[in-house]
Amino acid sequence: MAQTQFRFMNPAAFEAPAAEQNDHVPHVAEPSDTAVEVPSKRYGQRLVPQVADELASLNPGKIYASITTGNSGNDYREVTIKELVHAANHLAWFIKSKYGMSESCETLIYMGTADIRYTALFIAAVKCCYKLMVPSMRNSANMNRALMETTNCRKVFYSDGLESKADQMKNSEVTVETCAIAQFDQLLSEPFKHFPYEKSYEDRRLQVGGIKTTHSGTSMVEEDSIPRIHRFAQVFSHLVNCKAKILLKLAGFVTMCFLPIMYPATAVLGPPDRPPTGAMVYQIMKHSQLRAITCAPSILEQLIQEPGGLDLASKLDFIIYTGGPLSRSAGDALSKVTDVAQLYGSTETGVIPTLVPRQEDSAYFELQPSYGHKMELIGDDEYEMVIYKDMDLAWVRGVAHTFPEVDEWRTRDVFKPHPNPSKPGLWRVHGRRDDIMVLGNGERFNPVPMEAILQGHPLVAGALIVGYGRFHPALLIEPSKTPSTDEALIESIWPYYKRSKQ
Repeated sequence: MAQTQFRFMNPAAFEAPAAEQNDHVPHVAEPSDTAVEVPSKRYGQRLVPQVADELASLNPGKIYASITTGNSGNDYREVTIKELVHAANHLAWFIKSKYGMSESCETLIYMGTADIRYTALFIAAVKCCYKLMVPSMRNSANMNRALMETTNCRKVFYSDGLESKADQMKNSEVTVETCAIAQFDQLLSEPFKHFPYEKSYEDRRLQVGGIKTTHSGTSMVEEDSIPRIHRFAQVFSHLVNCKAKILLKLAGFVTMCFLPIMYPATAVLGPPDRPPTGAMVYQIMKHSQLRAITCAPSILEQLIQEPGGLDLASKLDFIIYTGGPLSRSAGDALSKVTDVAQLYGSTETGVIPTLVPRQEDSAYFELQPSYGHKMELIGDDEYEMVIYKDMDLAWVRGVAHTFPEVDEWRTRDVFKPHPNPSKPGLWRVHGRRDDIMVLGNGERFNPVPMEAILQGHPLVAGALIVGYGRFHPALLIEPSKTPSTDEALIESIWPYYKRSKQ
């Protein structure tokens, strides 16, 4: 498999012809059969609400998302870009009538079911000059209240069934307003006129569009609010080349808001009220002509255990996994039938571009050299990625817009180079600098690679090593199916355990 290397070109230095720049928006016929001229756009200066509005006008039948509604994988609800924009306009008029347009880019919180109302509310909030924050549903009430204090948020939206979660954010010191969001079909049931968004890129490039939260898991004080500005959205736009790819279970809120709008892609999603599993993905793949999937490693490890799972994977153009390491056995099996690549990035940096690995190197990735990153030695054959400020590369680096004042960003991700010296530039994620487990006897080790190997066993749905501060660590195993006996399960996974310690 050949690798393609390229250098970034700053879009400010050129402007492509209109037809080339807008090939994601087909020319459609008006009732008069007169072709609609697509205005010339400069990539890197498009605003998401305006692109969505333009698509809804020029290509209203474009399928924005296809949502699985049953267990068989054969029942779908298709949502067009016109319907998405209608829902966004409905919410924008509602926000304006209830709270008015924000003069200071105030924060709105949304606690809701993981469905496309996220995207509709994001567009609506930006149109009304608010920023949207979506806290983790696993956050404690105290953590959410701390986030609200940090962002000076006093307005909370929630979806059906989550009123109690929203009420937990109230406290006696400040007034917090909570408001329910209607079901998506209800947002479509009433006619609403277009809500204009006529700001220019220069007007809004520094407007905060949303807030993404991160935390170390040790203290809510360490949970930071990360602004998402329009310029950051354009960085994402530069890095993705998605020519009519169909993606399944898109990797995160940012991708949901950008890929199906900024590119000719359709999001194929599982049921919003159930967590994704390999079995669910298998059923969807059987009944859909997917070209690619993006999901967590555990989903792929479950998928290949399904009868015919590898055969279905062989029909894909590529697979992208994100969120953690993929077991070697699953990576080897999948890379023999399709391209497998790891999406690398973080809340602070956004997507960091990589090259597609060769089949035999599926456990590694090669970072795009023109990104200008540095790998700095921090231990025994262990390196940390560091990004130093470079204004010439700011247009393609998310962290330059998330933290413009920072001269040096240490990712805290630990990498190991490929053991073959003839393959320089290939790296494997070894863990995080804060993943290191310290035992009571002072010994230190990284449990993540061991957990990844154990999760490659067909009878293991999940593996977790615990024991911080104890004399010995302990291993917790979640079986993928009920074993005949505990002893039989232990005997079956023991070879994987021994290999994980090598």
